[in-house]
Amino acid sequence: MNRTKDTIVWLQEKSAIIVFLVLFLISSVRYTQFFTVTNLMNLFRQSSIIGVIAVGMTFVIITGCIDLSVGSIVAVCGIIAAKMCSVNVAAAIFIPLLAGACIGIINGAFVTKLKVPPWITSLSMMMCLRGIAYIMTNESSVNVQKVSVHFQMIGRGEIIGIPVPGILFLLAVLAGAYTLKYTKFGRSVYAVGGNLEGARMMGIRSDRTIICAYMICGVGAALSGLILASRLGAARSTAGELYEMQVIAAVVLGGTLLTGGVGHMIGTLFGVFTMSMITNIFNMQGNISTWWQNVIMGLLILLIVIMQAGLEQIKMKKNRGKILC
Repeated sequence: MNRTKDTIVWLQEKSAIIVFLVLFLISSVRYTQFFTVTNLMNLFRQSSIIGVIAVGMTFVIITGCIDLSVGSIVAVCGIIAAKMCSVNVAAAIFIPLLAGACIGIINGAFVTKLKVPPWITSLSMMMCLRGIAYIMTNESSVNVQKVSVHFQMIGRGEIIGIPVPGILFLLAVLAGAYTLKYTKFGRSVYAVGGNLEGARMMGIRSDRTIICAYMICGVGAALSGLILASRLGAARSTAGELYEMQVIAAVVLGGTLLTGGVGHMIGTLFGVFTMSMITNIFNMQGNISTWWQNVIMGLLILLIVIMQAGLEQIKMKKNRGKILC
């Protein structure tokens, strides 16, 4: 019984790594252009845009909540950065990050203080921010004016051949992993997601923990918006559409349970790489339309959630049987 439970836990934690390795081997054999430095660096760069959001989303999902507004935050913060670039580059970086943090705090406050369900809160925020993005741009692109070298570095720069967005992603993963494993806040995140009432009885300020998790997620989405605006040299009101689905899929594939209380950053890292690799495979195949890619991604998300739910139910039955024995 213990061996079965350990196997289930192992599958939950290592599923992203297993899928990543399988896809990597298949792609290396199937596509000659896959295992090239140029393609791998592009894959790394593309992963960073989803990846920095996924780091923040991991915190939110571990608390037992969800944030569907991250794609719209990407759009709004990218637009703010593009508009601010002509004024001051430092402001173009700092103000969007501050805006993302504030949006995250608002989401968290609605969930904790007003007791609005997380999916309703974030869905409403997603719609409001998308509308604000269209209003700010008048449904057109906002070109980044007077682009400085520093702003270009965020999305297009390289350090010893490694894309700066990828470095930012890895730094975010390391910071997130350290926070979850070694800090009081990280332990509070797991406690709140595992048993909210129990965490409160232990003296953990659950409201503050959830608000901070949403704030981290908002900052991650804002950073993704900066990276995207810098990379494209423009910001669009449609930027970040469906990012929330890709991010959630990557986090759940990495072993984080939607019910909360379980998750880790290394799994999220490989979950992001796996989702980006799937997109990369679609692009190399060349004959799969964007609409069919969305269909496949949607089915993949559903499959991942069903598998996670199935594994969790099996684990619960084993635990129940152990208690009865």
